[in-house]
Amino acid sequence: MHDTLVVTILPFLGATISLLLWSRPRVVKVAALLVAGVTVIGLASGAVTGSDPTATALMTLIAITAFVAVLGQQLTRQAPLSIVVGLIILGLSLAALAGSQPVEHTFLGCIMGTIALLLLWRAIGPADALAWGAVAGLGVGILALAASAVVSGSIAAVLQLVACATLLPLFPLQAAFVGSLSNLPGTLPAFLAVVLPCLGWHGIVSLTSEVPVPLIHTVIALALVGALYEALRASVQFHLARIIVSITTILFSLVWWHVGATGKAAPEAGWYLSTVSLAASGLLLAGHQLEARYGFLDLDKLRGLARPMPRFATLVGLLLMAAMGLPLFGVFSTFMAMMVASPSPMPQSAVIVLLIWLIASLLLMRLLQRLLCGQPKPDVVYQDLTLTELLPLVLVLCLLALGVRVPVHLFQPAAQAHVTVVAEGTP
Repeated sequence: MHDTLVVTILPFLGATISLLLWSRPRVVKVAALLVAGVTVIGLASGAVTGSDPTATALMTLIAITAFVAVLGQQLTRQAPLSIVVGLIILGLSLAALAGSQPVEHTFLGCIMGTIALLLLWRAIGPADALAWGAVAGLGVGILALAASAVVSGSIAAVLQLVACATLLPLFPLQAAFVGSLSNLPGTLPAFLAVVLPCLGWHGIVSLTSEVPVPLIHTVIALALVGALYEALRASVQFHLARIIVSITTILFSLVWWHVGATGKAAPEAGWYLSTVSLAASGLLLAGHQLEARYGFLDLDKLRGLARPMPRFATLVGLLLMAAMGLPLFGVFSTFMAMMVASPSPMPQSAVIVLLIWLIASLLLMRLLQRLLCGQPKPDVVYQDLTLTELLPLVLVLCLLALGVRVPVHLFQPAAQAHVTVVAEGTP
């Protein structure tokens, strides 16, 4: 318990130090890297564990992503803000995953409140429907958590499921996820692309047995409708980050479909979720590198990057192919494991799922073509990424490649993991 408290408080100490050094972004970045690195070491070594095996695996993934996000943060004017808020959310996330259920809900509410306040602060000025939609969605999640504290039984479970649907996007509550990742500064979107789904998944793991079965089955319809809605949104977007977030939401809808089809949060679905979130994080990191260089992410202004930026184009091309299911990376193997683990789902539902997977892959291929192919803009001075700037993207690709061999039992619910251990130890 003492070790857990130490690794939870460490990010808050790092955020405090970063606030004191606000005017020196380079020092802030170094301090944040030290904090995130020590946190990763503490979790990976087993010195600190979460409330259950799933929580421990998710805590390690979140800490690694925090390190990669800080490493990829460009030293812009908004760098200290992005780093400080990232450290705060890291500490709150570790606290949520290390504590019991009432404590977890408190910290989840704090995370959603922190993101909502930052969105409100940034929304003062030109109106942004996505930002205000995210604030409204996060408000629904906070109210659902608060209401679940004063009721019990299946009603409380349903309210908690609503809060989880704002973190792991589910129609019609995906606005919180889409708006947050489309409007926050720096590498915060890349970090939250992993944090929010992981926290939502951990909540679902303990809820599926308490939510009424008819409601669980309705999740299938909501997931499929949400995927089609986001596909339409992505097909008409020109902003790179918003396209990436919409496609990620489509891929996450398959997790909800699996939960609805099986009636439980199977470890294969958690494995798939982790690889999709990593791929999205890598693409958003690449988007941050472009925005720091050129000040915009509009695809009608950024195109033809393969020729003037070959190093960047190679890594982004690999990330896009990983996200669309190239067999060398974890997304493909985890998707296949999730489909195989489904206990004879309805044929028409499985066909729709494969169609959604195909739509997401076509959107990713279209994004690759729009961003990397064609003639470069003559009025843009292109500059390829340095080796230091390439390192975060390489790390994400390595994690996606390693995702093929991640043990599925790491995402197994605590009760099932205990049963497995006992069974294996029985002569």
